[in-house]
Amino acid sequence: MHRIFQLPFLFGILFFACKPSRMHPSGPYTGKVVGDICSQYTIQLLSGNMDPARYVKNWKNPSTDSIYHNVFSLKNYCDFNRLGLHRGDTFQFSLIPDSTVQNCAVCLIYAPTPPISNSIKVTR
Repeated sequence: MHRIFQLPFLFGILFFACKPSRMHPSGPYTGKVVGDICSQYTIQLLSGNMDPARYVKNWKNPSTDSIYHNVFSLKNYCDFNRLGLHRGDTFQFSLIPDSTVQNCAVCLIYAPTPPISNSIKVTR
């Protein structure tokens, strides 16, 4: 009988001991285009409190041996193409849910990109 009362007490301790994970907003963030060959965009996070699981902390481009910090590739490259942003351009953006299949013309040149990708919406 004594154990029956201990069980709710134990669950109560476990419930209140767990801390909620830190919430990360969806933006706004500041980013910079660091790679833009044939719709294979690499974006560097310059400022904003993005979830670290959404970008690569350190990434080395095997083609150029350049090392970049806090980067990700784009999933919605067709939408981004229409904005006319190029390497070196800085912009404000927010994260959006993954978009539909991208259906736009791209060339067949391969350019390495970071293994983590996101869909974004440019706000400025």
